[in-house]
Amino acid sequence: MAKRIDALVAQRILGRGAQLVDVLPASIFVQENLPGARSIPLETMNAAAVADVRRDESVVVYCFDQYRDLSARAACRLEQLGFTGVSDVIGGRAAWTVLGLPTEGQIGDRRRVSAFVLPAPSAACSSVW
Repeated sequence: MAKRIDALVAQRILGRGAQLVDVLPASIFVQENLPGARSIPLETMNAAAVADVRRDESVVVYCFDQYRDLSARAACRLEQLGFTGVSDVIGGRAAWTVLGLPTEGQIGDRRRVSAFVLPAPSAACSSVW
C-alpha cells in the first residue's frame, strides 16, 4: 500500500531524487505543476505510459487537493503495475502551495495571494482605553 505523506515530507523525498508524477489532466498540468513533475494523467496511466518511469526509485504522486482521489487511485495503479516505493501527497498541489512552495507552468506562482499582500502600517497601541 502506498504511503500517504504531507507536502513537507514530499519535498524532502524529492530532494533525495524521488520521481514526481502529476496525475491531473494534461490541460491542468500545463497551467500549474510542481517543479520537476512529469504529467501522467490518471485517465491515461497504463503500462505503456509508465514504461520509462524507474521502478527502482521512489515515486511521489499528487493531484489537486484533499477532496480528489486521483492521486490515491494513481498510487494504487502504480502498485498494480509493479512499483513498490510509491507515496501519495495528502492535500496535493493545494497543500504544496499553501506552504509557499514553488510551482511552474503558464500560471505558476503568479496567482498566489502573497504576491499581492503589502505590509500594513502599524500604529502605536495605548494601554489606556
